[in-house]
Amino acid sequence: MRFGTYTLPVAGLLAAGVVAVALPGHAASTRPPSQSRETHPAGTLATDHTAYSRSGTVTFKFAVTNPTNSAIHFDFDTAQQFDITVTDPHGVESWRWSQDRVFAQMLTAIDLKPGQSKVYTATWNTVDARALPAGTYTATAKLTPVIRQAVRGGILVDPNVDPNNMGRPNKAGSAGAAFEVNATPGVSANTSFTISG
Repeated sequence: MRFGTYTLPVAGLLAAGVVAVALPGHAASTRPPSQSRETHPAGTLATDHTAYSRSGTVTFKFAVTNPTNSAIHFDFDTAQQFDITVTDPHGVESWRWSQDRVFAQMLTAIDLKPGQSKVYTATWNTVDARALPAGTYTATAKLTPVIRQAVRGGILVDPNVDPNNMGRPNKAGSAGAAFEVNATPGVSANTSFTISG
């Protein structure tokens, strides 16, 4: 049985009809601590320059990297796989990459093997923006995958109730209660740059 990245042996448990509990953070590591990798994908966001004029073009590169020991899969319900927003020195949103764009209504996906990266590029032409105040701007990029739910906590393993061993959760508040968590790792990154008058 697999819950996120935690695997429980259930062959013997099914026959006995016992309760199995997945404990996040207690997965055994096969590498020494000095050689272990990160457990979540990482994002970095960079601009082609650190300073721009009000009539400049800002190019963003958003890299999503898999520093883990396992392949990571992301599903998307449209052709959009990422978004970037820019806020001005006062915290007001000045630009959003996805605004006024139409995305194909098709399922897309990316798979990242250990150590592999996917790079997205976007361009903001500030000529089209109105009255940009001078100062430091903050850009935030994020991946926009479909959210997958996983059950963590006490799992009732009963072949009569759950013949496909899907891990039906107990009622909340009961002993060994289960709860749902987002199994899709979130990936985002920030950077800053200046716009002068």
